[in-house]
Amino acid sequence: MIHQERSLRTGRWREGLDWRLAAALLAFASVLASPPPPASAQAENRDASDDGEVFRNEVLYGMPGRQAPSAEPNVVATAPGAERQARVPAFSFSVLAPLNYTSNAESLHSGGTETAEGSPEVRLGFASQIATLPLRLSASVAAETDRFVSSDGADFDKIRSRLQVQYVDAADDQAFSPFVGFSPRLDFSPTFAARFATRYDLNLGVNKAFNFDSDFHRIPVSENSSAATAWSFGYTAIVQRRFREPAPSSTAIALIPSVSHPLSEDWSCALAFDLEQRWFDTTNGVSENEFLFEPIGALEYVVPDRFFGGPETARWFGRPAIDFFGGVENVWSNVSSLSFTRVFAGFAIKAAWRF
Repeated sequence: MIHQERSLRTGRWREGLDWRLAAALLAFASVLASPPPPASAQAENRDASDDGEVFRNEVLYGMPGRQAPSAEPNVVATAPGAERQARVPAFSFSVLAPLNYTSNAESLHSGGTETAEGSPEVRLGFASQIATLPLRLSASVAAETDRFVSSDGADFDKIRSRLQVQYVDAADDQAFSPFVGFSPRLDFSPTFAARFATRYDLNLGVNKAFNFDSDFHRIPVSENSSAATAWSFGYTAIVQRRFREPAPSSTAIALIPSVSHPLSEDWSCALAFDLEQRWFDTTNGVSENEFLFEPIGALEYVVPDRFFGGPETARWFGRPAIDFFGGVENVWSNVSSLSFTRVFAGFAIKAAWRF
């Protein structure tokens, strides 16, 4: 009896702590929505190249390896847990450290620098159901720094947050899963010094996954079908309005098809495509529009638990994984000087803790 009362008090304390921490995270995210200082000469429209890098990170976060599925949102519909309820409020802390070759560090139409790039990111996230509704509230704050071995002013830092409310069917993690989200981002000159740009993304979209077994038979409807899934196909569709300082702001539509496959207990692979059309507001008499096409393939190796002495110790180390990736970022613009192509390939070390 005493043990039950103690467990009950502990559960209530943890629940209260979860919501206090969630409130703090939401408050910090709202701080990111503050207006930027006057734009400096460093400010430039790098939306296409930055969106491509964000997409790369989403692919790596969404690999179908043995790392515990997350209830955090992901633009890759085949990410485990992307359409699952968060019945118990949960926090996560993730570290992603890519190191790769890039053929065009400055995203130039021609003459871009071939160099090595490192862009480590740390992210704190939270997810919970909203009362008894089939709505999942997610919030995250990430800090990332981009560094190039050799480039002409391509280095910069960013802080990005995301708030999202998503419909999640409690009985079917392959159902249509619409969402609405808000994502501010602050850009800084190195190292998190002067802020030179701010953008706010309003997103309306939907995730949809189709899971199959090894014989390509559809996995029956359930709240957690990932354990039996050998092949997962999916897509995400998004309509976005981006407010940006300095100008121009823009409107975009995106379609992101993806497929993932666990090769063995420790290895998995994924392929995803970002197809995005963006229309920029008219600025100084110029109305630019551009189309982004970016295929990315990734292969992940999750370090076996036995290397750490067992599952519990591996969990304390964040169940680390090594991801190998490569892709091509193509941008076509009606302003020819803003079109560019970038090839990239490398690896990333990833670890995540959920509590």
